[in-house]
Order: sequence, then structure tokens, then C-alpha cells
Amino acid sequence: MPAVEKNPFLFWVVSGLVVAFFALDLVLPLGVAGGGPYVVAVLVAAWSPRQRFPLYVAAVCSGLTIVGVFLSPPDQPGQELWKVMVNRGLAIFAIWATGWLAWFRRRAEERRLEEHHLLETAYDDLDAFVLTLSHDIRGSLTPVIGYANLLKTEYGKSLGESGRMAVEAIADQGNRMLSLMEDLLTLSRVGHLPPPEKPVMADEVVRVVLRNLEVSDGEEVRVANLPSLLVAETLLEQLFSNLIGNALRYAGQNRLPIEVGGERQGGKVTLFVRDHGPGIPPAERQRVFEVFFRGSTGKDHPGTGVGLATVRKIARLFGGRAWVEETPGGGATFKVEMRDV
Repeated sequence: MPAVEKNPFLFWVVSGLVVAFFALDLVLPLGVAGGGPYVVAVLVAAWSPRQRFPLYVAAVCSGLTIVGVFLSPPDQPGQELWKVMVNRGLAIFAIWATGWLAWFRRRAEERRLEEHHLLETAYDDLDAFVLTLSHDIRGSLTPVIGYANLLKTEYGKSLGESGRMAVEAIADQGNRMLSLMEDLLTLSRVGHLPPPEKPVMADEVVRVVLRNLEVSDGEEVRVANLPSLLVAETLLEQLFSNLIGNALRYAGQNRLPIEVGGERQGGKVTLFVRDHGPGIPPAERQRVFEVFFRGSTGKDHPGTGVGLATVRKIARLFGGRAWVEETPGGGATFKVEMRDV
């Protein structure tokens, strides 16, 4: 049996079990269970960091099971040899089945870890690309917008109507692109914040978000008791800012309140933002969380199509999900489920 360099203690435990079971087989008439105890040694070997160690143990145990046929005493005088051989054969089958199952399990686990590592690397490379691209484009857009505003302010009268419209279009499209870059930067930073040391009060986060959104007099947002959870305050602020901002944008002026709430169920927390606006068609409810997807109801409203993608990324970061349901009576209810551990 080869040594287990990474875990010598486990090697000696398995070796001790194998020797003990073989000695027991030589002393006691174990009969049907003559090779059965070796399965325990193979199961213990499955904890080894070496992928093939359970197979090595299974081979040694199988050989000792065969040797035990000739060295251990029979159950009773005159016991037929073929019955012992059948029983030992079944024991060898159980030993090898356990060894191969342990090997396949370890191999699948190593493949899963490798694929997870490759996926994380791809995400990191993508985030780095978005960060660099957004930074470079933002640096180029800033002077374009500045010069467009300067032309409008200093030379607006001499440009004429068509000239002013062109300059305003340049500034508007530049500001839209700048907002898109800011949203992409926010999306790329999700997942790079350390978890807080103590639970964050979601109620306080919502109050900050409402102050920043500057809710007008004709808009009403009702906030129920929200659970506290171990999520970075910045991520919670992004989440609620996107969801409440969308609700105000699409349904804020219809004189019906926007509701914000949440509940805890075991180790999971579900947050929701409910509005009574035009709602989202059923065919688009899965796609609204895709990057840049605006949907049929978003064409007449400002936005970049990145906010809900950020919400979904935050939810997935904490082992949860984000989805949208129809509000009874009309409207959309966005829900976010996150694991709080």
C-alpha cells in the first residue's frame, strides 16, 4: 500500500484497520462477513487527498479476503468451500464497488473545483476588461461633453437652431454613454467587497437610498420592517437604488404607493419592491435581468439596461436569485432572495 504523503495520519489509520480486520478474520469464523469489514477501511481511505488511494486499499483488502479463505477457521465443521467462496466473492465485489465509487466521487469533485476555478478566472478577466474599457471611454467622453456644453453656452446664438440641436444631441448622447459606463463599472465591482463584520440594517440603507433618489411630493414609498443581513452596505444600497429607482421611474406618478419589504425564512432573506405601474409582459420577465435589455415598457424611459443585471449578480453572489412577479391589480413586484450566513 503506497504511502500518503499529504496525510500520513490517514495512511496509518487505514493500515491499522486493514491489519486489525485481517487478524480478526484469522481468529474468528466470520463466514459471510469475512471480507465485509474491509469496506470500512476503503470508506476511510476515501478521505485521502490522493485520488487512487481507495483503489490501492481495495486491491490489498481483496487479496487479504482471498487469503482469509484458506487461513481463517470455518463457521462449522464440514462447511462447504464453495459457499465460503461465494460469500467472499460478494465481499470482494462490495470492496471494489466502494473503491470505485470513492474514486469517481473524488474525480468528479476535482473536476468541479477545476471548472469553478476556470469560471472564476474568466469572470475576473471579464471584470478587469470592463473596468479598463469603462475607464478609458469615460476619460474620452468627459472632454467631448465638456466641449459640447461650452459650444452651447458660448456660441449658441451663432450656431443657429440646427446647430444648437446638434450640440445638445452630442451632449445628451455623451451623458447617456457616461451613465452606461458608470453602471458597467458598478456591475464589475460586485463581488469584490469584503463581507461586513456585523449585520447591516436594511431599513437604514433604504432611508439613505430614498434621500439620494429625492422622492417628489407626488410619489409615495412605504417601507415595512426589513431584516438585517450580512451583506455589504454598498451592495444593499446598489440593490435598493436600482429596484426603487425603477419603480419610481415607471410607476411613481400614478398616485399608488410603492412598497418595500422583506422577510427571513431560516437562513435565507427575501426582499421585494412592489409597484402598481404598467408591469412587465410575461414573455420578458426572464430577460429583464439581462445586461442592456430594456423591454417593451422601457423604451420611453431613461436607463441603460444594466441596473437589473446588477441586482441579479448581487443575488447570485450570495447564493440566491432575482425574479419578477405580477402585482395583484397590475404592476411589477421584484423579489431578491439571498442566503444570509
